[in-house]
Parts: sequence; structure tokens; C-alpha cells
Amino acid sequence: MLEQVTGTWSQIHRWLSTQATINALDTLISLNEGEVAVSGATGGAEVVVNGKRVSSVAMPPAGQLSDLITVEFSSFLSRGNNRVEIRRSGNATRASAQVVETHYEPWEQGAAQMRENLRLRNSSALRLAVNYDKLEAKAGEEIACNVMAERVGRQGYGQEFGMMLAEIGLPPGADVDRESLERAAQESGWSLNHYDVLPDRVIAYLWPQAGGLKFSFKFKPRYGVKAQTAPSALYDYYNPEARVVVAPSRFVVK
Repeated sequence: MLEQVTGTWSQIHRWLSTQATINALDTLISLNEGEVAVSGATGGAEVVVNGKRVSSVAMPPAGQLSDLITVEFSSFLSRGNNRVEIRRSGNATRASAQVVETHYEPWEQGAAQMRENLRLRNSSALRLAVNYDKLEAKAGEEIACNVMAERVGRQGYGQEFGMMLAEIGLPPGADVDRESLERAAQESGWSLNHYDVLPDRVIAYLWPQAGGLKFSFKFKPRYGVKAQTAPSALYDYYNPEARVVVAPSRFVVK
């Protein structure tokens, strides 16, 4: 976890939707509102992580465009909470900072057998279940994928609030039966609003309904393979950080 301590920190995770873009632009605009430019103001900034000085960077004069100033401090991070400070002194104008990080989380023990996941996050609970009728098949043999997606509840809103996206993982070389997806959309009353077929997954655009939405589609593997699917995920269209993930499934196709 990274904690903002000092200064103005505009942290934009990703612009994946209209609302996220608006929020990001509002943040950038707020940086300039009420700002008093100090002509010729210069100075530096110190980056301190967990009480240790990482680097000192020279700041450009006020009103002058400049390239991003990048500071690498991964070696100063430790397990658990981390405290990041940007210290400036003197007559300094506003500046923005962004922290970018990537990390790896191993699947929970036994996750390969876990075909359903329920997670409560930020007062919003999502449930996703993905089941394939077989994990071993012959090339060209039909495989059915059964999906259940549900917004269990959201504080302050009804269950039918906002679009959700379900990404359903596929094994390599899967040939998706689009007619089965069209039937699923019609049978759902178009709660399965539309879909995209990608090489490693099907993305379904869902309007949630009380009790959840169940749908099925079919695909055929084109060739023999021993490989895992992409992980499956369910998340809010306007809040992709609120998501639930189901571990990949391992297929053996002969």
C-alpha cells in the first residue's frame, strides 16, 4: 500500500471508462485552479520512502513544460504498508506526482478447483461462477461454458445499478460458437446486452438483474493442447477496481 503524505498527489490508475476519464480530468483541472505562478521559481524535491532518502530531483521553473521526472524506488519498498513522501521547501508552485506499480499475486491454494468466487469490496459484492462441462476433450469436440454473474448488493443502490463486464477465459485455439452467444443474449431478454470474442476470452456486457444472470455458450478447440485459460473476471463498467476473479482452468485437448 502506498500512502500520500505531503504535497499534491494526482494518482490516476487507468482511464477505462467515460466516468474514470472525467474524474481524471477533474483532478488535473483542480491542480491549476487557484494556483499562483511564481515567476522563475525553481527548487528541488526529495523523495523519501519509509524514512530513507531515495533521490533529490531538480524541478523546472514555474510555467515551463518539461518531460516526466522518473524516480525508481522499488528496492526501498517492503512487505505491507509503505510510506512515500515528496518533500519540497521554499516558494514552490504546485506539481503533480504519479506512482506506477506492478505486482504478482499467486493463486490461492486449490484455486484451480475453485470455479466460483464472491468478494466484498467497497460496500459492493460481486459473484462470478464459471463452469466448463469438460476439461478434457478431443480437437473439434464441443465444450459448453456455463456462467453465473451477480451483483449481490451495493450500499445505497438497488441490485440493478450499472452495467457489468464479464470476461470469460478460453483455452488457446478455441473456436467460439457465436450462434450460442446470440441465443444466450435473446434468452436473457438482452440482459446479456452484447459481447466481444477475443482470442483468449469472451467479454460479455451485462445489465444485472435481481438473483443474478445465468447464460451459456459453446466453443470447440481447434487443435491438441495442454494449457490454461485466461482468468475470468466480473467488474463494474464504471468502477473496474471493484472486481471478482476466478482462477484459470487447465484444459487437455488431444
